[in-house]
Amino acid sequence: MTNSAKEPFYFTEAELPYGKEGIKISVLVSETLLDEKSEYGHIQVFDTAFFGKMLVIDGIIQTTVYDEFIYHEMMVILPSLRIEKPQSVLIIGGGDGGATKQALRVKSLRNIVMAEIDTTVIDVSQEFLPEISGGAFDDPRVELIIQDGAEYIRKHKAEFDLVVLDSTDPVPGSPAEYLFSEEFYHEVKDALKPGGAVALHGGSITFQPAEVTTLIQRLRRVFKYVDLYPAIVPAYQLSLFGFINASDQPHAKTAEVERWMQNIEGQNKYLSSEVYETLGVLPPYIQKELGL
Repeated sequence: MTNSAKEPFYFTEAELPYGKEGIKISVLVSETLLDEKSEYGHIQVFDTAFFGKMLVIDGIIQTTVYDEFIYHEMMVILPSLRIEKPQSVLIIGGGDGGATKQALRVKSLRNIVMAEIDTTVIDVSQEFLPEISGGAFDDPRVELIIQDGAEYIRKHKAEFDLVVLDSTDPVPGSPAEYLFSEEFYHEVKDALKPGGAVALHGGSITFQPAEVTTLIQRLRRVFKYVDLYPAIVPAYQLSLFGFINASDQPHAKTAEVERWMQNIEGQNKYLSSEVYETLGVLPPYIQKELGL
């Protein structure tokens, strides 16, 4: 169902899983472009005064044309710099296509698999936010699988250099909840080649510190090295957002990153070697709140 009404209004984001109480974020909407329910969730597309077009699922902001590049570079380009020349990547979720678009910039990647459970998210994103994917699904290196990512990954052992968990938030009872479990992280590890890495978002460090802490604790019971990288993605509660990489190999040194940046096609908009050098730095009060 599409709402053709063009009267501006403030959309208020739903409560976040693991989120602190007492605050919600509101965004001025110029027009509702889409409002419908799929088999897996309530999907909305808004045209907003600040962020431009915005995708919302179950009341939670997923991506916007204004700042998606920050999120997707951190989710894909950052972990790709942990491995000298990754050959294969599995993206679980990512129906908007932004993660796939960034993966296509990694020159050494020959096999890019995206497993998305909800075709409606793909179709809606292609219709209303095509600039986010930029035609990525048409590239012959991309294999699009319409399937639960958890089911797909169980059948693929030691196959991927990188697994990107670009799913929705771990709302209790949602399809994404299992993708944030320790059991699933063991399955991800089995799907990785030796030295491979997994990348995921940890939610807002400011508003969801319990989520960040919980995920880090679970990952540390599975992987030897777990690193938290903060970045401000304005669409995500205008706050410091957490990106997590986990592997049995340590993260690359700055000198290696500068060299491995040559494996990236084009220019990053956010992630430079200088930004990379400071990414792991957290203020003491955040370290204390997260128990790091």
